[in-house]
Amino acid sequence: MSEVNGLADVIQLYNGTDAVSRKGMNDRFAAANEKFEAVDGKTKEIEDHVEGHAQQIAAHVADTTVHITGAERTAWNGKATITALNAVKATADAALPKAGGAMTGTLVAAGGADYTTARVRNIVCATDTNVTINDGDVLHVYK
Repeated sequence: MSEVNGLADVIQLYNGTDAVSRKGMNDRFAAANEKFEAVDGKTKEIEDHVEGHAQQIAAHVADTTVHITGAERTAWNGKATITALNAVKATADAALPKAGGAMTGTLVAAGGADYTTARVRNIVCATDTNVTINDGDVLHVYK
């Protein structure tokens, strides 16, 4: 074997026929090392990216404002549905319209002797004063 810089040439058969010198092998190792370093750099980028997402996920899971507790969920699920609320509203609207319409039944106002508060009063109409009325009722006597 011949020597270069005091070291023996590294002779190998490459692909079965080509002889490769130490310099040729070192060049190939250097090129392979550059590729490994590039892959290693990309691996580090991916690890940093994954770690960033892991931190975001952990923060999201810990956020008690965007997530509800079991008790809150139970309370929420126990609320009336829109269908049930609309049915109650329809019944109320049909019973006594807020504007227009006609009352077809008897309306009895709450009694009471508080004459300083504006409220609906029961009006009792009679031909004499020999009728029973309650506190807060108004008596109208026909002549």
